[in-house]
Amino acid sequence: MFGEEWRPELRWVRDAVLMRRGLMWVRRVVARILVPFMRARHGYWFVIRRRVVAISGLLAPDRDVVPALHAVSVAECVRSTPAPRLVVPDPGYPVLEMPGGVVFGPWGEVGRGDGVVLELGVRYGAASDRWVLGDCDLASAGPVHDLSGVTVNLVQRFATNYAHWLFQGLVRLEVLGRAIDLASCDRFLVPPSPPPFLAEVFERHGIDWARAEPVAGYPASYRCELLVAAGMPQRPWECPRWAMDSLRDRYGEPSADDGPRRVYLARGVGVRRGVVNEAELVAHLERRGFVTVSTIGRTIREQAALVGSAECIVAPLGAALGNLVFAPRTAHVIELAGRNFVRDTYRVVAATLGMPFTRLVGTEPGLPPWL
Repeated sequence: MFGEEWRPELRWVRDAVLMRRGLMWVRRVVARILVPFMRARHGYWFVIRRRVVAISGLLAPDRDVVPALHAVSVAECVRSTPAPRLVVPDPGYPVLEMPGGVVFGPWGEVGRGDGVVLELGVRYGAASDRWVLGDCDLASAGPVHDLSGVTVNLVQRFATNYAHWLFQGLVRLEVLGRAIDLASCDRFLVPPSPPPFLAEVFERHGIDWARAEPVAGYPASYRCELLVAAGMPQRPWECPRWAMDSLRDRYGEPSADDGPRRVYLARGVGVRRGVVNEAELVAHLERRGFVTVSTIGRTIREQAALVGSAECIVAPLGAALGNLVFAPRTAHVIELAGRNFVRDTYRVVAATLGMPFTRLVGTEPGLPPWL
């Protein structure tokens, strides 16, 4: 990765990466030494660890490096690209065909020349754009792969997260299907380790899985003869109602008469944001008619079937809760959130769908005042 393939004029980018990775190595060594204290995903040690990691990110040696690439809008990219084509399905997000377009892997941002079209990727506000441009700098400094024919970009950040695919990645694919003939495209760039359900997604959209081409897991750029890139909800909770209805129509199963009416989507003990006293919780719920199910290893349609007849869904905050999109609109959603990790993603999604929503916050220790 750091050999001769790195372009000499961007060696400073490589040096910044090496310094950052040195810090990451030190962090891993310290974590192994303190593993008895760091194993738990709750309590004071967990809270302190999260804060220290955040602070170390602010102190990273490359934080003051000015990105070599700059952000450009879709309109600016169209003006600066020879023979571009811009389509905006209604409803939908922009679909841009760019001769000579570039995909910055493994994160999935796209652009041309010295510009990155941030509107066509995942964004969390202006404060994060600088870090995104820095990642694109790394990719542009690495190996360049030339791709002939028509290439569709399906690479995105948080590529292994089920909910991010539901509310962002699959929405983008739906928009692409409305704007172009997917069957006529030569390849579809997918993340380095495609999530297992992605093959199911290709089948549902009539795309041959053999056309999926995983990008490398290290920074590199992919220069395409013709790149097709589409926008998507830049944050999961910004997914519009029409997109959620499309998800339900394409992947949802008809409600089964014998399907569970009260469902607990288990996350398990010892995993991130797990329920520490899950055994007691499950016993409490089962006495009230709840069925405990796991989404691990299931296809999208199988997960949709688990909640297709539900009148109440209880689940810890996590990607599996994204399946509420397949539940009846009258189902009551109860989210279990840790005191130090409260997110409004599913509250907003439930509100968009008009579903009753309740959040129960756990009793773990709060953040110490000195942090």
